[in-house]
Amino acid sequence: MTTPEEPTDPETRQRTVPGLGARRLGAAVVSLQGSALVALAVAEALHISGDRLSLGAATAIFFLGYGALLVAAGIGLNAGHGWARGPALMTQFIQLGLAWNTRAEPQYAVPLLAIALIALAALVSATRADLEDEDPAG
Repeated sequence: MTTPEEPTDPETRQRTVPGLGARRLGAAVVSLQGSALVALAVAEALHISGDRLSLGAATAIFFLGYGALLVAAGIGLNAGHGWARGPALMTQFIQLGLAWNTRAEPQYAVPLLAIALIALAALVSATRADLEDEDPAG
């Protein structure tokens, strides 16, 4: 039994590959989160003062590394690499915790919650579609 070739036309591929739209949405959200962390790293590095040199440098390095990981995970998700799901999902759970901790200030909590829920829904939907597509009994 032969397997059908994957369509090369992007429009046809999106209609025939299950979960592709959800995967792209999840990848886009995760990449944007990573880009935001890189921007925060740059902002932190530009505002390091002498009295908080070590804290500012450590924060900037952490944000830069974590942001780069998320951008790489977004690219990996878009390409369908399984390794990228772990950092992407863990980030959303961390963000849900941040939303809960900032619940007294809805201007922060609501966007954090909304972005995390959108990303989680997209990532779970894409993962489910990938698992159903790989089902050997199917």
